[in-house]
Order: sequence, then structure tokens, then C-alpha cells
Amino acid sequence: MMRATTLALAVLLALSAGAATAAEPDPELGPLTTRLQSIDLDPALAPYAAYERLQARNALAAATKAKRRDRAHAITLARLRVESAELAVSAERAREQ
Repeated sequence: MMRATTLALAVLLALSAGAATAAEPDPELGPLTTRLQSIDLDPALAPYAAYERLQARNALAAATKAKRRDRAHAITLARLRVESAELAVSAERAREQ
């Protein structure tokens, strides 16, 4: 009985530690996500570059799920996609004015 209780407690601690780790923002992807969200949440910018913003969101999601060996490449791709979205928003906005 004591062994089962100890095992259950160990499993609960491991799960709670994993949940706490998953809730921490990624130091490399956090700023990129913030940059993309600032475009999405700005009503003046939201209508522009929808496709490029979608590509950036997909790249950020892929980087979040990337395995360790693919992580550097996925982060670089996400950074480029976010920059591309920012440039496309600027270009479309300038073209309209």
C-alpha cells in the first residue's frame, strides 16, 4: 500500500513539473510571437499580408513542436517568416497610401 502511494505521488510530481515547464514561454520564440501578435491585434495593420502572417504563425507552431536537432533551423525559419510578414504589412500599407 505504501509503495503504491509513493508511486502515485511520484507520478503526480512528475506531471506537475512537466506542466510547469510547458507553461514557461520560450525565450527564442516569445519575442517572435509577440511581434506577430502586435500586427494581428492592431486594427490598422490586421487587414494586410494575411498570407504572410499565416505562414509566420505556422512556422512558429512548427518551431514550438520541433525536435532538438531541427530546432535551430525551425527557429530561423520562424524568424524569417515573421520578418517577411512585417515587411509585407509595411509594403501593402505603403502601396495603399
